[in-house]
Amino acid sequence: MSSSQAGSLDLILVDQLQWLQSWTADVAVHDVDVQCQQLASACQNLQGDLAARALQSLENGSQSAQQGLPGLPNMQSPAVLIDAVQFGALKL
Repeated sequence: MSSSQAGSLDLILVDQLQWLQSWTADVAVHDVDVQCQQLASACQNLQGDLAARALQSLENGSQSAQQGLPGLPNMQSPAVLIDAVQFGALKL
């Protein structure tokens, strides 16, 4: 897969995560069914937890790659995921 294809897939993922965050936020606040509100809240918490873990993994991988450990990909910056967090697509 080329880097431009990977970048396109990253943007698609960010769009999907933004939609999911927006939808769960709306359901958590406005749905008339209390169980739906609770499930949406749980989904938001799970999203935040997964985002935090993903960022930590990317940062650890980036640090390891910068140290020159063999067999690790060159991960300069987890920019797409960081952008998603900064713009509210993912909550930490």
